[in-house]
Amino acid sequence: MIEKADNLTKAQKEELFKRIQQLHKNLIDKRIILVDGIISNPIGKQIEEVIDILEKTGDTADMYINSPGGSTQAFLGIIEKIKSSKLKIKTICLEQAGSGAMLLLAMGNERLALPYSEITTFNYLWVKETEETKTDEGMIEAGKAIIKTKSEVENIYKEITKEKGIPLFKELFNAKKITAEEAIQYGIIDKITGR
Repeated sequence: MIEKADNLTKAQKEELFKRIQQLHKNLIDKRIILVDGIISNPIGKQIEEVIDILEKTGDTADMYINSPGGSTQAFLGIIEKIKSSKLKIKTICLEQAGSGAMLLLAMGNERLALPYSEITTFNYLWVKETEETKTDEGMIEAGKAIIKTKSEVENIYKEITKEKGIPLFKELFNAKKITAEEAIQYGIIDKITGR
């Protein structure tokens, strides 16, 4: 839905965000959480709000995932919200689940994928060039933040897939493409649906 958001003007991005907010509100009555497109920090916060609302009105929800990933911080925020919630979430990969979306898929109480889903591990984490990273001190701080984030992702992956499948640690940051069948072996999903 928002793959080309970087090419939009500020007004277009605001309009798109409003439409996404409305879509999330429309799906609440059906107890659906939608993770679609590249997930930015504002979209991540919106998904966290949906989880809060759903937790107050019931104990189960479905999370439909079709995302190549996005902001690692956004996904870590959503994961923390799920972990602190009493909501039982069934996760379903509709087409793709990359990077943080792969972890969200694996977080479900029941974890499904359509037969031709493509699941991708994280890309190498990198430092985005900013004014702060142009200095040695800024680059050191950015490097520390990457190491901390990498450790968080590894710990979440270990916790989610513990005793559920073959470890994927060597490929966790290699952008490895995984089929739905392989995702079962790696402990990311429980079964393939829609056959």
